[in-house]
Amino acid sequence: MSDRLVPILSWTALVLACTYIALVVATISFATWQTQQLAEIREVEGSIASIETAYYEAIARINRTDPSAHGLATPHSVRYVTAVSGTNVTFAGR
Repeated sequence: MSDRLVPILSWTALVLACTYIALVVATISFATWQTQQLAEIREVEGSIASIETAYYEAIARINRTDPSAHGLATPHSVRYVTAVSGTNVTFAGR
């Protein structure tokens, strides 16, 4: 058995070393990927912030306009639809 022990231990050490190197490479790859994803998220957040700014500027511009200048007027009266039980709209059966 002693004549087979050295080759078995050598192969075991080689397999463990290769596994260790593969795990180090995988860890570095995942860290790089995560860093790239975080940079992308920051870019998207910046884009969202600029879109929000444009949106709020547009809303402020719309709020400053005079509705009567566009032909809009205050309603004379406001009425709401009441709920009526028993009335349903359905498709006709085939």
